[in-house]
Amino acid sequence: MSDEYVFNRRAVKKKRNIWERITGLLRRLKTFDRRRVMRFTLDSPVSCVFSRIGLGQDTEYNCFVYNISETGALLMTEEEKLIPGNEILIRFNIPNSQDSIEVIAAVVRTYRKKAQSWYYSAIRFRESETEKARALFERIAVHTANDR
Repeated sequence: MSDEYVFNRRAVKKKRNIWERITGLLRRLKTFDRRRVMRFTLDSPVSCVFSRIGLGQDTEYNCFVYNISETGALLMTEEEKLIPGNEILIRFNIPNSQDSIEVIAAVVRTYRKKAQSWYYSAIRFRESETEKARALFERIAVHTANDR
């Protein structure tokens, strides 16, 4: 192995380590956070039910809200994987209330954490549903704040 090759590998490794340190620092400073609105991670997931729109399916599936903002949420589903690009109708059950709010949202991405049976799906509320989404966010955020 030539000395030049070893030197180049060390230089590349050093650059990578510096970049990883800078990236980590920026993430801790929230510079990389692309969200335009505040997001609440819930202490205990809020139950909800969803059904698919436009696929001729009236079947409802159980899900839970893991975190929420005025523009979207992260849902947890166990029995059904949501496909990015699909639209869904979600009925959120408001904690400590008989009320529920229905909102239409698009699935942005879905993933599964290793060694877990849950699917996590990021959803974005329709812009036409802004008022409902804001009311939902406020009700859940107030409930979460009261529990702390």
